[in-house]
Amino acid sequence: MRIRFLTLCFLLLSGFQLSAELLVKQYREQIKSTDAAVLTFVKLYVQGLGDGIIWANSEVETQMSKHLFCQPTKLALTQSNYLNILDRQIEYSKTLFTEAELEKAPIGFFLLKGLVDTFPCPKGK
Repeated sequence: MRIRFLTLCFLLLSGFQLSAELLVKQYREQIKSTDAAVLTFVKLYVQGLGDGIIWANSEVETQMSKHLFCQPTKLALTQSNYLNILDRQIEYSKTLFTEAELEKAPIGFFLLKGLVDTFPCPKGK
């Protein structure tokens, strides 16, 4: 019980926001953080999000014989790739959304859209 209480206190005091989704506003703030723990958290979150999207893409292929996007077979996506794709998609989306809309949007949407735009599938796939 004491360990649970201490863990909860640590999370509350460490500055992490317990949320199901990381919004663009939060991502922008946390990716610039000088706190190593916050920076590590956001980078691992994006990596986990990207890896989950890769798994979802594999399942869609298995179940429907289609792809959400077509990652080159000899390219293993890394945390750095995911962050770059996400940042480029957020930047591009400034032309499509107001700043208020953009800040309230979950980053998962932009990472998925970025992967789809970066690795489009040939027609018929």
